[in-house]
Amino acid sequence: DLPESFSKQREQSVDEPTIPPINGLDIGNGLSRIGGNEELYRSLLVKFTRDFSKSRDEIQKSLQDEDMVTAERMAHTVKGAAGNLGAKDLQEKATELDEALKAENSEKYERLLADFDEALQTVVSGIEEAGLEQLETSVQATEGEINPVELLRLLKELEPHLKKRQPKLSVPIFDELARYIMPDNYIEDIDSLGKLVKRYKFKEAQEILGDLIGRIS
Repeated sequence: DLPESFSKQREQSVDEPTIPPINGLDIGNGLSRIGGNEELYRSLLVKFTRDFSKSRDEIQKSLQDEDMVTAERMAHTVKGAAGNLGAKDLQEKATELDEALKAENSEKYERLLADFDEALQTVVSGIEEAGLEQLETSVQATEGEINPVELLRLLKELEPHLKKRQPKLSVPIFDELARYIMPDNYIEDIDSLGKLVKRYKFKEAQEILGDLIGRIS
C-alpha cells in the first residue's frame, strides 16, 4: 500500500511532468497517486520493468505447475502496480486475467494471457525507451557499507516472513537493506531474493536466504 501521506494527496493536481510521454501510461494520473513526486515515480517505473516484465511467462509456468494460488497472486499484483502507475490498459487486462484465474475459466487463459502480455510489453518497452534507468536515484544507499553483523540480523528477520508467505511484512526489511552498500559477494543474491519475494516464489527465496545466512554466519 502507498504511504498515508501519498494517499491524502491523490486528488491534488500536479505540475506538468518532465518525464517524456510513455506508451501505455497516463503519467499525470500516476504522478497524482504519489503526490507529484517525479523522482519516486521514475524509480517505480524502472522497478516495474525489472520485477514484472516476464510476468506472463511466470504465470504460464504456475498454471503448468497447477499452482493457481501463485498465478492469481501474480496477476493481482501486476493489476495493483499498473493501477498505481497509471497504466490503465494493463490494469484492465490484468483485472480480466485475475478474474478468469479466480473463476478457473481455463478456456479463457490463452487469450487473456496474450492480451495481458501485449499490454504489459507496451508499458515495459515504453519505459525502457524513455531511458529512465540512469535516472533512478531513489534507491541509492545512504548508510555506507553494511557490516556482517547487521546484515545477518536483517536476513534472519526475514526468515519467519518467508516461511509464513508474508511478503508485506518483509518490505520494511528490504527497505532497510536498500539503505546500505552491499558487499560485492552478496549483492546479486540479495537482489534475487527481493525479486523472488515480490513474485511469491517463497520456496526459492528461502533457499537463497538460507545460503546467504550460512555464508555470513
